[in-house]
Amino acid sequence: MNTKDYWKLFTNDQSPADFVWQYGRGDSIVAVEAFLQSYPNFMGIMRTGSWKETFASEEPLHRDTLRFALRFFLEERRSDWENKIEEYRYLEKQKTAETKAQQDARALAEALTRIEEDAHKSLETGVATITDLETPERLSEYTESTDAMSDSEVSPEDDYSPDLYPNAPDETAGI
Repeated sequence: MNTKDYWKLFTNDQSPADFVWQYGRGDSIVAVEAFLQSYPNFMGIMRTGSWKETFASEEPLHRDTLRFALRFFLEERRSDWENKIEEYRYLEKQKTAETKAQQDARALAEALTRIEEDAHKSLETGVATITDLETPERLSEYTESTDAMSDSEVSPEDDYSPDLYPNAPDETAGI
């Protein structure tokens, strides 16, 4: 048997570009190894037809023989399938970019919907929420109001009031 015969028998005459892309994403050696891992074998003997037929043969086909035959077949035809692999890569990148753009657009639409819902709720209830402060106008209003407080308005004594904590221990009692 020559390499073309092995190729036809084991890959059902699949195009080399499709084979390399399906099993190895463009790498012929990885493709052959992945194919061999997925193909039924017993202790390195590759199944041809049924197992009964395989072991009835005088010389059953060994995995290494098939490995070298498939690799050699692909190397002989490398110029035929390499351009097609580049086309597959380009199409995959394009598809990935489109999928990412769709996911980003969907996430943005969901975020805007949540913000609008929160804004409507706060208008109905009159209570501001965190998302209300996320809008630039509201956030700047909040920061301006906190910046307007001077240091003289805040003192450490303001933090503790005996009226607020009637059961708190008196820190000055033991002095």
